[in-house]
Amino acid sequence: MRTSMKNIAIVLIIGFLSISGAVNSARSQVDKQSKYREVLHLGRGLIRDIAWSPDGRILAVGGSQGLWSYTPDFQDISHFNSEVRYVVSIAWSPDGKRIATSNTDSTTDIWEILTGQIITTFRTDAAFLAWGPDGTKLASAGHEVHIYDVENGDLLYTLEGHSLPLSGLSWSVDGKLAAASRSGKITLWDTNTGENLAQILASDEGEVYALTWSPDGAVLVGAISDIENTIVRQSLVFWDARTYEVITILDVIDGVYNIEWNSDGNQLAGSLSNGDVRIWNYPTNQPQGDLVSISASAVTSMAWQPNAKNLTIARLDNQLEIWDISSNEMIHQFDGHSSQVDQVAWSPNGEFLALSTRLGNLPLIKVLDASTGALVIAFRPEKAQNPVIGLEWSSDGRFLATASYFSETILVWSVEDLQASPILQLTHEGHVINFEWIPNEQKIVSVYIIGDATRVLVWDTAHGNPLTDLANKFANVSSLAWSPDGQMIATSLENGLVEIWDAQSYQPLLPLEDESQRDLLAWSPDSKFLAGFKCRSQFSDCALRIWATDTGQLLGTSATGVDYPISVAWSPDGKFIADGGDLAIGGNNGGLNPDAVHIWDADTGELLTTINFTDDVTRVSWSPEGSYLAASSWDGSVRVWQLGEIPPATLPTPAPNQR
Repeated sequence: MRTSMKNIAIVLIIGFLSISGAVNSARSQVDKQSKYREVLHLGRGLIRDIAWSPDGRILAVGGSQGLWSYTPDFQDISHFNSEVRYVVSIAWSPDGKRIATSNTDSTTDIWEILTGQIITTFRTDAAFLAWGPDGTKLASAGHEVHIYDVENGDLLYTLEGHSLPLSGLSWSVDGKLAAASRSGKITLWDTNTGENLAQILASDEGEVYALTWSPDGAVLVGAISDIENTIVRQSLVFWDARTYEVITILDVIDGVYNIEWNSDGNQLAGSLSNGDVRIWNYPTNQPQGDLVSISASAVTSMAWQPNAKNLTIARLDNQLEIWDISSNEMIHQFDGHSSQVDQVAWSPNGEFLALSTRLGNLPLIKVLDASTGALVIAFRPEKAQNPVIGLEWSSDGRFLATASYFSETILVWSVEDLQASPILQLTHEGHVINFEWIPNEQKIVSVYIIGDATRVLVWDTAHGNPLTDLANKFANVSSLAWSPDGQMIATSLENGLVEIWDAQSYQPLLPLEDESQRDLLAWSPDSKFLAGFKCRSQFSDCALRIWATDTGQLLGTSATGVDYPISVAWSPDGKFIADGGDLAIGGNNGGLNPDAVHIWDADTGELLTTINFTDDVTRVSWSPEGSYLAASSWDGSVRVWQLGEIPPATLPTPAPNQR
């Protein structure tokens, strides 16, 4: 039996590096008992599935940050955190006392709702779950279809005869289990014996997107896409559950991708390709109307609220909507769940956190109060269609600069007086891959790609003009980093070589001893040392390396590797180095997703702390005084920790308005 962790766990993994020589003998030794206390957790994560409890009192939402439960008006009930894996599918037991979740680490958990305890875990790669009508069995479908005994966790049957890949699973009230596949076939089994009852060829050349039994078990309906004489035909097909004969076919021009019966069996909801949801009355099969949302985002999951005329819709942009079907009006909308967070950065005065997330597929910039997480400003870069690759404050904190993937433009925003407006567009001849403000100057240096070549420009942000073209100096540069004292530039070349240059003359000072093979560089705050990663294979098992910048001497290399390091930052006091990536210990660390923040002792090279996430850590950022560390992640969160001698047991559960 495992106990649910409602707190955000911090896993301590202690490893030692063979650092030859001290980086700075004058620094004090790091307190080995120091811990990181999480003080802010923003974002509830991405939504993967939703389901109402049988009594209609609890809405369960599963996704990148575990399992959330809400009242019908979206008040918090509980949060069961999965720590290192997504919840991809959820299903309530018929009595409403338990809920099953399938997870990205190829496990399925049975949770007891009242206690928050996991009572059973199955090792299965389920994408779909379905409870048996008596609540004693659970079916899972991934590459295989299994039936388990819920009480003891025994595997009862591995069902055969289905086609891959599977696209739906549904258990009828009289005990039949149906599985749909993208190959156009539906397979049915007797769940008491495991016997294959029938296989329905729903589509010769198309797919079955979804299927569901009517509440009385008399009808099976599937959302079908077929090709007839080179013409795509999309429809709902109804079969008689006894004879498996087609009862009727409803053509749906827009295509149907999710289907759900209401508990009375007299209405069927289907999500359309344009983001609307259509309601059909049954058995007349007449459409009652479409639920037309202001969001153009696709529907990812739907759930009828039992004993009510309400339908809940989850969308790709992680919005939740509740619709009154009697009036076809939206009565509740909840935006507490978040999209992927691509960047986070502290303001120079430490008062604000800037982050880039997404509104649908479009980038959205937010500036938050760093102490409370309250929104101060939100703005969207116009015409930007891709996620943000860079979010940087000017040294005086008056401006923010942003750039998106495959964009030729860096936008500079004024954020004075709690307002945001673009004041400059720094337009390049190719797409920007890296940029930063030059310390203590109103200048930006940018790296961009034109054709097969990389070029470097220095911009005057006071007037928006390029000052210096460094293409002849910095050939084949993939990234660069200006030293905090403004006197040196570190560059990483496409071949992995790291070099240090004079920032005034742009002349090379010295090459470092070895190749980095990863375009991540971080200066120590006193500009005396440079940190980077050397990978044993491409972006995998990357060792942290530290050089002295006056001699180019390699001072040390870590014994512990990090997979796919994405961001690295030196603490302002010079004692710590933080990175975001995958810890390379034993391959995939026993099957768990090892996306994490790693915090290293910059003096001894000891790995002090590993903080797990459920998806890529996209950026780490220290507060200016160095007592706080922020990290953003594609799991939809921004998390902030405070350094202090606080035991892990005292970690608080973040308040609902901080998640």
